[in-house]
Amino acid sequence: MQWIFVTSNILKSAAAIGVDGTIYVGSYDFKLYALSSSGSIKWNYTTGAFVETTPVIDGDGVLYFGSDDNYIYALTPSGTLKGKYLTGFSVQNSPTLGSDGVLYVGSDNLYAITASTGALKWKVSIPDGTIRTSVAFKSDGSLYVASGNNLYALSSSTGSTLWTFATGSSINSSPVIGLDGTIYVGSNDNSLYALYSTGTVKWSYATNAPIYASPAVGPDGSIYVGSFDTLVYAFSSTGVLKWTYPTTSALRATALIGTDGNIYIGCFDTYL
Repeated sequence: MQWIFVTSNILKSAAAIGVDGTIYVGSYDFKLYALSSSGSIKWNYTTGAFVETTPVIDGDGVLYFGSDDNYIYALTPSGTLKGKYLTGFSVQNSPTLGSDGVLYVGSDNLYAITASTGALKWKVSIPDGTIRTSVAFKSDGSLYVASGNNLYALSSSTGSTLWTFATGSSINSSPVIGLDGTIYVGSNDNSLYALYSTGTVKWSYATNAPIYASPAVGPDGSIYVGSFDTLVYAFSSTGVLKWTYPTTSALRATALIGTDGNIYIGCFDTYL
């Protein structure tokens, strides 16, 4: 182990790494931290509540993240406040920065905010209430976000709903887009769903417990996801089960696929 950095409360979010190697991570001590690659602190920024989202970083190094104080923050790489936007509820999911330069983030509504200016482009309410998952942005301009039992497809231009897909229980898994445009999402009904861009089911697979984790897509299009049934699953893009790996406890974290081809995933048994 090279180093350990200790905050004054728990860490719930994943860290983000800038192009210069700076490590950014939020904490329940209300702060976003910037650390050097050696683990020394460069700066920290204090919000008004828990920071449980992972920052997204734009091409200029500007950081965008949410806090449970209901704000979406924009910070310069040096930690100076560039701007903030007040939503109507805590921001518990990480913002998504689309290729159109717009930030998409869920709270009491789904918000579309122009990143460069902080101006609201649009906001729409979702029938199921607050949004606790991140948004997936597709190259054709469509957005995908989950709330309640449903996955919603929306237009990034207007926020209008394109279609809705209902699962059998609540969704805590953020949707992801596959290499071929397939939309993947897990549900508390125990299933992983693969959907066409029209909202129809391409394939699904039932595990033995709820899927809270977001799926991860490999460079060959394979899908990796953990379930509360203690198994890590690997699927081909066509839905064929390739393998499972048993752990000793429930899995909620999203898998990380390394450049070495290895799959890294955290487990409730405290092991990575």
